[in-house]
Amino acid sequence: MTEFEILLNECKNAVERFVWFKLSSKADADDILQEIYLTAFQKFDTLADKSHFKAWIISIARNKCNDYYRRKAKSVDVSIEDLMEQPLTASRYGYVEQHDVYDTIESLSENDKQIIDLFYIQGYNQSEISQRLNIPVGTVKSRLYTARNNFKRLYLPDTIYRKVDENMKKLPEFMPEYTITRLDKEPFSVKWEELMGWFIVPKLGEKLNWAIYDFPKRNRTEYDEMQVIGKAEIHGIEGVEITAKQYAPMDCNKTDNDKIAERTFIAQLTDTHCRFLAESHISS
Repeated sequence: MTEFEILLNECKNAVERFVWFKLSSKADADDILQEIYLTAFQKFDTLADKSHFKAWIISIARNKCNDYYRRKAKSVDVSIEDLMEQPLTASRYGYVEQHDVYDTIESLSENDKQIIDLFYIQGYNQSEISQRLNIPVGTVKSRLYTARNNFKRLYLPDTIYRKVDENMKKLPEFMPEYTITRLDKEPFSVKWEELMGWFIVPKLGEKLNWAIYDFPKRNRTEYDEMQVIGKAEIHGIEGVEITAKQYAPMDCNKTDNDKIAERTFIAQLTDTHCRFLAESHISS
């Protein structure tokens, strides 16, 4: 085996875990891995200190993942207008829904930041900006066009927040009658994406209400509201933040308050699994 093959075998699992956590699509992740290994092989002679091979190839992997999302971004029509109109969503970690929008703006050049701030955030029209900056209206239009394109190039498609349906109507206090019919059809496979025990899929934009009913009385007891409010990361593993508000929680779900319990989950969904990364709740 060559020196490159020996070093690659020693850290190949770490590189694969890194890429699989970064990319939700297994097929795309495998393609990116091949790009990483090819680039590392071609540039191996440029690595002066071979003891830094693992950190070096991980940096290549990080760049390849970023390139992957930038390529995807070119095929997505990102509207700054729509993004800036989205309401902020409060959580214990701050206002998260537009976090990536403002992070992207901060990464722009000073000229791009200035024109986006004046037009989209402060609300000045092009003529007013022309007067404030003492530049022709044509220059304002040109700078806005450039700033929009630069924003679209940097704003990754996996940070786009999907519009969601309104909350379900409040679930009935008494469960309606229902019947279960046995079918003779053969069992079929399903793709399980729900967070175990909480009925929500860890995808940006997910929101749902659900309840627990007491049998045989069929009275509604616990009533839950859940939603995915933004991206999150635990020990370098990317996931999403999910809030859960539980009204009249069951004994096993209570904190110090018998009437309401509030929790936050960090969870991850990939092509192969759905799992918890962290959970927290506050006892008052």
